[in-house]
Amino acid sequence: MIRKWPAAQALLSTGLIILALSVGPAHAAWDYLWPNAAREKKAPSTTSNTPLNATKGNGESSTAASNAGQAPVDGRLPSTVEPLDLQKTEVAEEPLFSTEMNLSPDIGIPLVFNDAVDRHIRYFSVTRRDVFKRWLKRKSLYEPMIKQILQEHGLPEDLVYLAMIESGFNLHAYSPMKAAGPWQFIPETGRRYGLTVDFWVDERRDIEKSTVAAARYLNELFNQFDCWYLAAAAYNTGENRIDRLIKRHETKDFWQLRGYNALPRETREYVPQLIAAAIIAKNPEKYGFTDIEPVTPLEYVGEEVPGGVPLTAVARAASTDLPSVMALNPELRRGITPPGKECKIKLPAGTDSDTFQNSLASILEKGKTVVGVVRHMIKGRDNVSKITQRYGVSTDDLALVNGGQMKWKKGALVYIPRFGGEDGEETPAMGRTAGWKREPVDDIAAGFTSGRKAKAKGLKKTRIAQSKQKTGAILTSHAKKTPRNMAKKHRSSERRHVLRHR
Repeated sequence: MIRKWPAAQALLSTGLIILALSVGPAHAAWDYLWPNAAREKKAPSTTSNTPLNATKGNGESSTAASNAGQAPVDGRLPSTVEPLDLQKTEVAEEPLFSTEMNLSPDIGIPLVFNDAVDRHIRYFSVTRRDVFKRWLKRKSLYEPMIKQILQEHGLPEDLVYLAMIESGFNLHAYSPMKAAGPWQFIPETGRRYGLTVDFWVDERRDIEKSTVAAARYLNELFNQFDCWYLAAAAYNTGENRIDRLIKRHETKDFWQLRGYNALPRETREYVPQLIAAAIIAKNPEKYGFTDIEPVTPLEYVGEEVPGGVPLTAVARAASTDLPSVMALNPELRRGITPPGKECKIKLPAGTDSDTFQNSLASILEKGKTVVGVVRHMIKGRDNVSKITQRYGVSTDDLALVNGGQMKWKKGALVYIPRFGGEDGEETPAMGRTAGWKREPVDDIAAGFTSGRKAKAKGLKKTRIAQSKQKTGAILTSHAKKTPRNMAKKHRSSERRHVLRHR
């Protein structure tokens, strides 16, 4: 057997040579023998960048889809999707993204396809299908308004999908990093671009005002980086970090920066999420989203309302219910309009302006408006009953300015409403006034900027008072003990003197 092996080996080599000469070059023989392996070798890599009908635009704690970057990756994912109903359809046999897809010529943001985008397309259309379905439904509600604002600022319409991956168009979205609203602004950035964030109002939840702020921010980011991918990444992680990475690696190619793993994981997946969301939303039927219920785009009318007016009165004047008014005005954090200034409030489309204003004026003549609040810090034995009796208010009055989520623990702050009557006099509440005692702390009027500042100020005063009490107690104790100590010392001295002379 050992003697026959060299001959067999030579025969095999000769056969391979003849086969290679008959088929072509060596790599052609490889393709001929293993065609599947050749196709797998030519599959797009994670950092490949294949623009499809790309057109450049003229021109910025991601909560809703931050978990998308954590989708499990099992090698290279195939470019097909199995339908959830387990029925074979033509969609299941087609690639998730076809190079022949007829995209709109004014897409603005380059849409590319690579493994990262493919992975997120599968994630949105299969793993998080129900969630993405809700996003598509909300998109039809806010998309016309957002696109109009983007056009007015000279920005590509596809930036609407940035709000989709940020919050899923949830106006009440809130992240652990204290980012809020559909565009997920943190308080500092929101204020920098003209949004009011205080005790009464959080305009980050206002779809119109927050979109204007986001358009201004995105415009600045694009002017800084001259690339929509980098602008989107900077929107997620901050422009200073992106600028440092560009200087460190000497490149403005997002995919190269992504390959260096220098970006946070959420930011690395942020741009692929944006592209995947845009691809699906442009052709949802292709990915199985055929049962999206049509929703009428958001429409409303704006009316000027005095400050300190309860939203219940606004709803009555508009002949609608309180939940409808609150849904249209998610930026109002309390049950009233901000005291001290007029507020433009949104009402259902079709509300007659004259009828509303006359009805509201009639309602306000019979009632009172909130002119401010008094801050009260909870002490050890305080409870709801004691607070309402002390200030002559009801639990509804407290809920009106505290949002219905009061913390009855020591050191927490509760706000007591002050109402203005018909004669201009200030009263504690609409109801009882017996037992009213003004709390010896500063009033919080329309210039109130932050509950955190008020709490810090109250804690500072409490610490100062406690320190004074402690110091007084120490001095009193020292004064009481001093004569006794002196007498004791005198007696011991006399005793030593007597013993010495015995």
